[in-house]
Amino acid sequence: MNELCLVLNLGSSSLKTALVDPTGACPWQKSRSLQPSDELDWVLDSWLAPQLKPFREHIDLIAHRVVHGGEQFTAPTLIDRVVEKTLQKLIPLAPLHNPPALRGLAWSRGWAPAVPQWACFDTAFTAVCRPLPVAMRSRQSCAAGDFVASVSMGSTINTFRNPSRGNGANRGRIPRS
Repeated sequence: MNELCLVLNLGSSSLKTALVDPTGACPWQKSRSLQPSDELDWVLDSWLAPQLKPFREHIDLIAHRVVHGGEQFTAPTLIDRVVEKTLQKLIPLAPLHNPPALRGLAWSRGWAPAVPQWACFDTAFTAVCRPLPVAMRSRQSCAAGDFVASVSMGSTINTFRNPSRGNGANRGRIPRS
């Protein structure tokens, strides 16, 4: 248990966390509801940090779910100050979801300053999808002709750890046939 990725999914009403190993297994995961009156920093400091304490030395990567990356972010992205500033400007695109994610990013930087942080964007998936053929579209399932599928966090983490899988521009993209 030397290489663990801490995954933080901070949304408008919940906090979901997991530790994922290089095989995609989750040796630990927790979640909790967030109330409008909850101070997010307090929840992270008093609820999450103590639970992570036994694993802290084994965490070598932190991944954040960010709902909207605009047109700039179409693949998992290493977070630096420039990326963080750009994400701040994108808050109007997801005003309920991006602020908690950014708060979690700032908290993580203070909690584990030497650990690289990555963002995975919900909008990155649809940025690389092709529309479904007309014959497969239905008003009930695909209003805009696009589709949504789930992507394994384990495979995403493997992309972070093995950047040689494709060039930087394609990291995290789903190959087209």
